[in-house]
Amino acid sequence: MIVSVLGFLLLVCLLAGYELQRLRRSGASRRDMLAFFIMVALAAALGAAMIAGRPVPNPRAPIDAIFKPLADRIVPPEHERF
Repeated sequence: MIVSVLGFLLLVCLLAGYELQRLRRSGASRRDMLAFFIMVALAAALGAAMIAGRPVPNPRAPIDAIFKPLADRIVPPEHERF
């Protein structure tokens, strides 16, 4: 399991390095590169957690937590058809 996670992280680092060269050649700003690395880091963390067998949260859970109070005001729970 540890070897799989380390192999995955090595692959992510190699791909991120390759993309960094392409970003530099295309004239991307530091802000673009920062956004790219934040997304790569989040994806690598989720991927490593999945490989390690850790429970990964459903992406819908935070969205429901944010929008459920607003949805309840618009359509009360007793009137839902789903």
